[in-house]
Amino acid sequence: MRIAALACCAATGLLLLAATIRAHAGRAPSVRCGTVVEEEAILDRDLRCDGSGVTLRNPRSVLQLNGHTIASGRSCGDGAAASGIIVEGTADDAQILGPGLVRGFVTGIAVADAVRVQIRDLRVTDSCALGLLVVGTDGMRVRDGVFHRNGRGSDEGGAIRVEQSKRFFLDGTDVFANATGPKGAALDLRDCDHCRIVANRIVANDGPGLRLDQESNGAVLERNVVLDQRGTDIVDRSNDGTYVFNLFERGDGLRPPALWPPAGARAAAPRGPSGCGTMNTIVAPLTTAVIECPAAGGIRGARNGVVAYRLLNPFSLQPFAASCEPAEVRAADGSRGGAIRCTNPNRIYAALLEVTCCLM
Repeated sequence: MRIAALACCAATGLLLLAATIRAHAGRAPSVRCGTVVEEEAILDRDLRCDGSGVTLRNPRSVLQLNGHTIASGRSCGDGAAASGIIVEGTADDAQILGPGLVRGFVTGIAVADAVRVQIRDLRVTDSCALGLLVVGTDGMRVRDGVFHRNGRGSDEGGAIRVEQSKRFFLDGTDVFANATGPKGAALDLRDCDHCRIVANRIVANDGPGLRLDQESNGAVLERNVVLDQRGTDIVDRSNDGTYVFNLFERGDGLRPPALWPPAGARAAAPRGPSGCGTMNTIVAPLTTAVIECPAAGGIRGARNGVVAYRLLNPFSLQPFAASCEPAEVRAADGSRGGAIRCTNPNRIYAALLEVTCCLM
C-alpha cells in the first residue's frame, strides 16, 4: 500500500511538473529594454530605457504594449535615447498594438523599409524630434493614435514624418500641441506616393499642421479637421491630389473660402476650396447680390456647390427679418462652382448674405 501511494504521488508530481513546463514554454518571454521580438512580445510592466526600447526584426512579429509605457530614462536635454520602438527592414507585416504609451525618446517609433507595418491605438508623446518617422515603406497603416507634445527639441520636429514611401495610410488619429521648428510640420509628407490621410484631427500645433512636398503624388485627404495651428493649417506642393470634405481655414497652395471675412465688398474668390467654407457679402436695401462658390480647382470627381444660404443682421449676425426674395441657386458644373443670387426685400436695412459652399 505504501509503495503504491508513493508511486501515485510521484506520478502526480511528474504531471504537475510537465504542466508547469508546458505553461512556461507557451508564455512569451518578459520584455526588457533592448529586447528583439522574435514572434510575439507582450509587455507585463512599464519600461524605462537608457538606450533604445524594443526592436522588431522578423516578419509578422507582434508587439503588444498591453496598457504599459516605454519611456526614455533621460530627458531631451540630457541625451535621450534614440528610439522607443524600432521596426527594421526585415520586419514585413509587423504589428505594434496598444493601448500603450511611448514617451520621451528622440524618435518615438522609427520604421524603415519594412512593408505593410501596422500601428494601432498608441499614444506617442514628448519625443525630442519626431513621434513617428517612416522611411521607405509601402502599405503602412497607422490608426486610432494620439501624437502630442512632440518635436520640442528639433528644427525639423513634429508628430509624424513620412519619407520616400508608398500608400501610407493615417486613419482616425489625433495630432495636437506638437512643435515643428522652422523646417518641420506636425504631419510632414515628403515624397509620399498615393498616401491616404483620412478622418484625422490635426489641431493647435506650433507650426504648419499638414505639409505635402512637391515630390508627393496622388494623395487623398478626406474628412480631416486641420485647424488652429500657430502657422498655416495646410501647405500643399503636391501633384494630382484628391481633397474631399476636409475642414481648414488657412491654406497655402489649396485654399478654402475664408470663414467670416470682414463685412464689405466681396473679395475675389480664392481658388481650390477643400471641404466646406462660408462666404458672405453685404446686400443693400432692395438690391441684388451674387455669391459664387470657387471652382473645384481641378480636384478629380468633385464639384463645389451651394449647400446653404441665409440673410443675417450684419451687426449681430442673428437671422435677418426677411429672406432672399427672390432667390436663385445655380448648380455647379465642371468648370465653375455653384452660385446664389439673392435680393434683399427690405426697404430700409442692409443684410449680410451668408453662403456655405461644399465639395460634393
